[in-house]
Amino acid sequence: MKYSKGKYEIDQAYEDTLNDRLTTFVQETGTKKTLLLTFVTTEGVKQNAHSGGVQCEVVLDELFE
Repeated sequence: MKYSKGKYEIDQAYEDTLNDRLTTFVQETGTKKTLLLTFVTTEGVKQNAHSGGVQCEVVLDELFE
């Protein structure tokens, strides 16, 4: 887990890790369902070239509504 004082920024290496994890999950479970990559963070995910794979995000304030 990485600590950040602002929005969480996904870099190329972490994007590759996430894609590998999704691929492994599909291979191991054999699921045909759609997988939604969801981040739960305190501040959200910073939009950049590597954040396009994130379909959903939940920020800390939404957990206390």
